[in-house]
Amino acid sequence: MPDCYQPTTEHPRLASGVVHVWRDTIDPAPADLLALGATLSTDEHARSARFHFERDRQRYIAARGILRRLLAGYLGQDGRTLTFRYGLRGKPDLEQAAPALQFNVSHRGSYALYAFVLDREVGIDIEFEREVPEALAIARNHFTPAETRLLVEADNDRAARECFFRLWTRKEAVIKAVGTGLSMPLDEFDVSSQLLADNAWRKIHVPARPDTDWSVRDLPVADEYRAAICVAGEPVELRFFRPE
Repeated sequence: MPDCYQPTTEHPRLASGVVHVWRDTIDPAPADLLALGATLSTDEHARSARFHFERDRQRYIAARGILRRLLAGYLGQDGRTLTFRYGLRGKPDLEQAAPALQFNVSHRGSYALYAFVLDREVGIDIEFEREVPEALAIARNHFTPAETRLLVEADNDRAARECFFRLWTRKEAVIKAVGTGLSMPLDEFDVSSQLLADNAWRKIHVPARPDTDWSVRDLPVADEYRAAICVAGEPVELRFFRPE
């Protein structure tokens, strides 16, 4: 399948009604990691020091450095000058006066995904597809009956695993967009429709935010990964990029 992430050396302009989704690897060469780390704040370096494994620490540094680089391109300023604030559930935002620009980031394994949009909330999630022996128990405790039924009716173990991670990434993208984190019960909203339609948006209602409609859909990433994105309001156009 062709890679839809367009390689680019230039920073594209973000227009209203469009979401830019960036994919990047977070296992850079030592020199690149050093350069990315040089842009991080003192508190980000303190966070990186809490990781038990060195590879996880390096991936966190790379993911945050890339986020700063991308934000710098959209805002036209030095990424080292950016300061973040965090919501009650840890969702990052900029302290700078840039209310129109909204973003979200997720990383897992070797990849990070970044979403940027104007004037609407956004959430993104990526997961590495792996064996989860307790998947059905998780579904029965946290998914809706319709979502759980899809998992139960999967033809084989591989199909069940794919189904679980499609549902899980959609739900994670929703709660990240809404900003409630896992404090919002996952069975309060249903993302089961159009399970295998990678390019289809699904409009959902979230009781925790009844004043807003939400749109969620799957994202392409790479083999053995699953991802999803959620935006507030109507579906939007997606454009995909990766650094060349």
